[in-house]
Amino acid sequence: MGSGLPKLRKFLIVNADDFGLSPGLNRGIIKAHCAGVVLSTSVMANMTWFFDAMCLAQKVPDLGVGMHFNVTEGKPVSSPGQVPSLVDDSGQFFSMAYASQWRKEDVDKELEAQWAKFTASGFRPTHLNSHHHVQRYPTVYEAMVIFANQVQVPMRLTGPDMPGPRHAPSTDCLINDVYFVGEGLNRLLLHLDRLQPGVTELVCHPGYVDEYLIVASTWSEVREIELQVLTNPLVLAAIHSLDIELIHYGQL
Repeated sequence: MGSGLPKLRKFLIVNADDFGLSPGLNRGIIKAHCAGVVLSTSVMANMTWFFDAMCLAQKVPDLGVGMHFNVTEGKPVSSPGQVPSLVDDSGQFFSMAYASQWRKEDVDKELEAQWAKFTASGFRPTHLNSHHHVQRYPTVYEAMVIFANQVQVPMRLTGPDMPGPRHAPSTDCLINDVYFVGEGLNRLLLHLDRLQPGVTELVCHPGYVDEYLIVASTWSEVREIELQVLTNPLVLAAIHSLDIELIHYGQL
C-alpha cells in the first residue's frame, strides 16, 4: 500500500513497540535488533526513558525508529492545560475508557508536541503508529492520517472501514500477534511460512523486565519470553530459507 518495492517479493518489517518505556525494555529491543530480526522500533516520546532509548539507537544506525504516539500512558509532552480532554486532574493521561471524550484539537496538539520532541533529538522518524492501537478511534485516526501525510511518513495499517481521510502510505499486511503464550516460537514460524508477497509488518514487544517496567506495564515477564523467541536462531534461519527480506519503514 503505497510502497515502491517489488510486489512479487516478500518484505517483512519486524517492529518492536514501546521503545522508551523502561531501560530494560530499551536494552531488550536493542538485543533483538542485534540478533538480526528486529530492524524497526517505535519510541514513546513522552516517557521518562525516551532519551535513553535514543542514545542506544544512535549506536545502531541500521535500526529504523518511528514514533509510538501515546495518549494513554504517563503524562503529555504538552502542558496538561493545553490538552484538557486527554488528562485527569493530576495531569496524567486518561485510559482508553475515556476515548469518547478526546477532542481532536487536543490530539492534534499532543501529536505535534511528541513529534517535535522526537525530531529535536536529531532523528527523523521512519514511521508513525500508536500505543494501545488508539489509532483505531476515529478522532485519533483522523489526526494521525492527516499528520502522517503532512510530514510524509508511513503509518501503521489500520482497519479497512475507518471513516475519515484516506489512509497514509503503509504496508500491505499487518500481523498483530503475541509470542509468549503456547508455542510462541512455532506461532512465529507459522506466520513466516504463510507470509504473502508484498510488505508485511509484524508487531512485537520484546524487552527485559526491570523495576520501571513492572510499574509502567501489565506486560512484564511476557516481554522476556518474546525476546527469547525473536532471538532464537531458528527465526532468522527461517527468514533466510523462505527468501524473506527484512527491512524497516524508512526503506518503503
